[in-house]
Amino acid sequence: MARSRRRVFGIMFLVVTLATMACLISGPGDTNRLNQQAYWACVTATPIPTEQFLVGTTTPPAVSTGTPVPTGEPIYGYTTPVPTETPYYRVGDFYEGQKVYANGIAFTLTGHDSQAQPGGEGTYHYFTWQIGNQAGGEGSVVPISQLVFVREVRQSSGVLLTGRWVNSNNALLHGGYPVIEDSEQAPMSLGESRIYTVGMLLPEGSATVVGLATDWERPAEGGVPVWFHLEGDPIFCPYGSASDAPPPTPHVLNDYYGGGDSGSGSAVWPATGSITSGFGCRPSVTGISSPGCPPDYEFHNGLDIANSTGTAVVAPVSGLVTYAGVATTGPDCSNLGGSHPPHLGYGNFVQISGANGQTHILAHLQTVIVGPGQSVSSGQAVGTMNSTGCSSGSHLHWSCYAGGLPIDPAEC
Repeated sequence: MARSRRRVFGIMFLVVTLATMACLISGPGDTNRLNQQAYWACVTATPIPTEQFLVGTTTPPAVSTGTPVPTGEPIYGYTTPVPTETPYYRVGDFYEGQKVYANGIAFTLTGHDSQAQPGGEGTYHYFTWQIGNQAGGEGSVVPISQLVFVREVRQSSGVLLTGRWVNSNNALLHGGYPVIEDSEQAPMSLGESRIYTVGMLLPEGSATVVGLATDWERPAEGGVPVWFHLEGDPIFCPYGSASDAPPPTPHVLNDYYGGGDSGSGSAVWPATGSITSGFGCRPSVTGISSPGCPPDYEFHNGLDIANSTGTAVVAPVSGLVTYAGVATTGPDCSNLGGSHPPHLGYGNFVQISGANGQTHILAHLQTVIVGPGQSVSSGQAVGTMNSTGCSSGSHLHWSCYAGGLPIDPAEC
């Protein structure tokens, strides 16, 4: 069936506007924010930059009756090349040992340790950071004790405790670590690097992610945090973090709206359940509006199939798995009710390249049981359903691209 469609470049992992540089604290009245895109780069043989795609524009041609009056600027998204033996950038969530850059400052979570508290009322946790002033300006001050926090602790019973746990001098003294509140206020010269340990008293249980606040003028919210997982990167980077990595290279594609050809209709449904959201414009669940849609609506580039956690997800077509794992870009949906970690974008997802130029994406998975480079057959199990990433409940997000254009998966 022919339908009117609009082209949206790239997978809508992350929608951002370009930001201008601001320095870290260096004196009263300065802007106390990390307002640039945080990123990490993997070192390998041939440079491949992260690309900045034009997700849409606020000045599109009319594509249907009732197109809203356009205002504002283009909207961009970032995409990271498929991690293989070639370099790639990660934005969004990060992992231990990665040198993450923001506003010219390099943040590396180098280690995590814990000690039982006498009396058994909780556990002392210690997060060690290496902070380097790469290009943040002479005399930058990085108040790391104010930036690091933990939001969630999962108890052995499975109960998830939420709060905001921050640096505790008592925890540092108990562990034999120096109190850092005075030393961290000393300005850092260009090229200087320091090591600090932040201590916290957490409830009994496991903390798997630590946050780095990006706006320490608002201690309750902290802006949109940068998240560090307390484990190594599940995607293998053979040569480690890049030093002095430049920001992701912008590459703006031409604005284009058009119709994608319908698919062959031969794809099998990847899961059982109820369709809770169709292809096209829908009320925004991320707070981001898409051009060409009504105000407060976003373009949904797929179908949502809802069912219980653990429901089997199968390959809709035969093809090659080009990605299987954690989303490295996308809106941070940790504050979205029902979202399970990893909270970024598609959460856990699988991407399959099939015949006739089709690409299928299966997102918000609980488990992934296939790997990149693996051939799969139509109907073969690739994972199980959950609510990871930008999701408010257990479901499968299924996208289909044909020739680079998103089309209704029901027509694939």
